[in-house]
Amino acid sequence: MRILAIGLGGAGSRIVDTLHRHDRKSGLPCVEGIVIDIDPNLLRSLVSLPEEARMFFPLVGRARPERVVNAEEVLSQVMREDMAGIDAVLICVGLGGKMVDAAPALIHECRRSFSDPVFALAVLPCLEEGACIQAKAGDDLEMLERLVDGVILFDNETWHARMSQPSSSQGLRGILPDQIASRILEPETPGGVYAELNENIARRISLLLRAGELDQQGIESAQTVLDAGEVLNTITGMGICAIGYAVEKLPDQQLTRFFKSNIIQKSKPTVIESDDQYKKASRVVDLAKRAVYKELSIPCDLTGAEKALVLVAGPSSAISLKGYQTVQRWMDQSIGGLEVRAGDYPISRSSYLGVIVILSGLSSIPRVEQVKEIRDRYRKECEMAHLQGDEP
Repeated sequence: MRILAIGLGGAGSRIVDTLHRHDRKSGLPCVEGIVIDIDPNLLRSLVSLPEEARMFFPLVGRARPERVVNAEEVLSQVMREDMAGIDAVLICVGLGGKMVDAAPALIHECRRSFSDPVFALAVLPCLEEGACIQAKAGDDLEMLERLVDGVILFDNETWHARMSQPSSSQGLRGILPDQIASRILEPETPGGVYAELNENIARRISLLLRAGELDQQGIESAQTVLDAGEVLNTITGMGICAIGYAVEKLPDQQLTRFFKSNIIQKSKPTVIESDDQYKKASRVVDLAKRAVYKELSIPCDLTGAEKALVLVAGPSSAISLKGYQTVQRWMDQSIGGLEVRAGDYPISRSSYLGVIVILSGLSSIPRVEQVKEIRDRYRKECEMAHLQGDEP
């Protein structure tokens, strides 16, 4: 699936830059990126996007970002590239900041220029950033929900807590073929929790974009293909969405083959084969549960989802049809809606198995409710302070 990713402000620009780096190192470009900011130092600090994809709009006097960012100029720059084959536009932005105020005009211009769906990838701020930022983040989220076809939500507060513990996710290393994985991934980039969050976002989005797209050596035929249309249908018109991703290193394949060929096949091959199939199915189910309960982009109630999508990626020898069919039945029985899509993405020469889960149409998200409660309290406090200030 090919997308146009537009980054607004510091958070959005870094996300698009990280996504672009993952994309270009894959050798299978799926992302056209452009970033917009009022801070030239931030734009200079990016490492992957070309200079022409970094748009600087200087503030003059007390002008606000939404007044200085020229949406028509941005889209004119975008249209200089070949946009004929894109499947969606993805606006990446940090909620609670100043640059998100420029989103409405930009989304409107995207609607005029493209017939494809427009999504937002939005990040909620940490609690330590203060009540004012949280309150604005609540307003920003509601604004985006009204304007775009779906919001993929990540939560900085959740990821800060996760980063303080040993990570259960290893990224895409091993999921993609060696010759591709070595170009997509590098050792973790220094830069703290925010850099790690950007990496986690890019890993999830990159794998989703490439599902069903690779057709070179090292890529095998899927038993059940998930194409771009199914990913888009899961998200489009469904409000807030969450993405979960869990990955596990597989046992040494060469050792397993040697063990089977020299010992197991001489004793009880039928029993061993049955046990191997059970283990493969259990691994897929366990990874799906971890993706939903521990590795979601924002924690939410599974029963509050209207749609779900499950993608199992890794070597075909480790992908269990029974495993992801079991996960699909579990999702069917658990989510509030009726649409569950599932498929596999077999990749040879890989030592990892990963599961991505998309939950869309979410109606119960504790962190979002918390942000709205903070916003309501903050507004009341501001009103009280204003009234007290008016007293003689």
